[in-house]
This record gives sequence, C-alpha cells and structure tokens, in this order.
Amino acid sequence: MPRIVGIDFSGGRDAGRHIWIAEGVTRPSAPTAGPVLDIVSLRPLRVLANGQTAPELALPVLVDHLAVLGDAVVAIDAPFSLPEALMHPARTWMDWLGRFAGRYSDADAFRNDMRRQADGRELRRRCDNEARTPFCAYNLRLYRQTYWVLTGLVWPLVRDGRCTVAPMLPGDRGPVLAEACPASFLKHRRINRRYKGPAPDLADARAAICAHLARLQVRLDDDARHTVQADRHGDALDAVICATILFETWRANVVDWHHPRDRRDALEGRVYF
Repeated sequence: MPRIVGIDFSGGRDAGRHIWIAEGVTRPSAPTAGPVLDIVSLRPLRVLANGQTAPELALPVLVDHLAVLGDAVVAIDAPFSLPEALMHPARTWMDWLGRFAGRYSDADAFRNDMRRQADGRELRRRCDNEARTPFCAYNLRLYRQTYWVLTGLVWPLVRDGRCTVAPMLPGDRGPVLAEACPASFLKHRRINRRYKGPAPDLADARAAICAHLARLQVRLDDDARHTVQADRHGDALDAVICATILFETWRANVVDWHHPRDRRDALEGRVYF
C-alpha cells in the first residue's frame, strides 16, 4: 500500500493554522488482525510553511510537499467539483477545472456566481447525497474551502502533471488525490457526538473518537494523541480521520481509484467516507 495522507483543509485567512496533515504508513500485524496504519506525522501546514498562514503563501508549500510524495494516496476534506448543472459547458472534469481556476478573482466572486446560476438554491452533487455530506460545495460555511482547494492546491498539481485525481483524472504520475468527508465517516458509523470546542467534555470526545480509530487498527503515539485531544478546533482529528478513510477503503478492497462508475462520476467525482 502506498503512503496514506489525510488533510483537513481550510480556506480561511489563516488557513495555514487550520490545515492539518496526517501522514501514515501501513504495516502487517497479527494475521487475524490485518494491517495497521501508523500515523507517523501530524502537524499543521504552518509548520511546513515556516509560519506562513495566509492561503496564498502557505498553499504553494503544500503543493510542493505533495508533489514529491510519489506513490501516495491523499484524502482532502474539501470539494473537488460542483453539481453537474453548474459545470456546464465543460465536457470533462479537467476542462472544467482549468476554466474554474482562471474565472474567479476571489472566493466571494465564486459564491456569488453560484448563487446567481442556481437562483439562490443550494444544489448538491450526487456524491454529496451518497455520502450525506453536511453542506453543498458553495454553502456559506464551505465556499472558501472549495475555492482555495481548487485554485490553490488541486489545479497547480493537475496543471503541471504532478498528481492524479480519483476517480476523475486517472494516470500514473505522483500521488492520487481523493475527496473525503470526516463528518460522513462519523455519521456512517453512528458516532454522533460533538467534538469541536474548548470544553473538557469535548476533549474527552476527541479522545473517545481516537479510541474508536484504534479499534480500526489506526495507531497514534502518545504525542499525536495529546495533540488531537488538545486541538479544540478538531482539525488534527479530522486529518487523522481522512487518513483512516483511505486506510479503510484500501483494506476493504472495494475501490479502483482510477475508474469512475459512469459519466457523472467522471465529472462530479466521489466523496470517500
């Protein structure tokens, strides 16, 4: 199995503080227990970016970091596409992404245009409905993430041929990027508890979720567990959950990263959870 990376994304003005990167490697365990995912690195982007937190400064560092990972699969908690009705007239995801990257001056221009095209409605992709994601791609709480992940991360990697994207852009160059949703992961497993905030009971909730991940054979050392429990925003935990999603998907052997199910899959993509 390639290296597994989970990224909790942010499109805020201080994105470098809230983008967290969890990197893991798999190893064999007892025959009856199956493989184990060891989280070997857990850190915010600002550490990689020498303290830079603004997205326009921090994201190029993340682009360069991912580009050299080679045989890796990277789960990112942010939308890689829009509903098909809002991607017209693009015939392929790659064609649409290139147009998107040059079309909007900022995230607000993107959201305003989406609301205009959709007559104020919040349209969802098929993959949003399948995964039961909390928000549509241009929702007020998500649109900055959508804008920055596409223009500041995915497009620079795709444009220069330094990655592939599951399942929309097959190939054999660099890491595979996949869209993931920690909220959908927890919902699917009926872990319905709040875990973001400074209250002691929420720190306990983060510890309890870590214990659940341990039962899925995801291993964090003492420092990583402390980091997750202490991070009141839940960003570190969400990065670990993104890595867990890929680990579980690989272990179940149910997904071919490079083969969309149909035309809509090839255009809108898929949310892994």
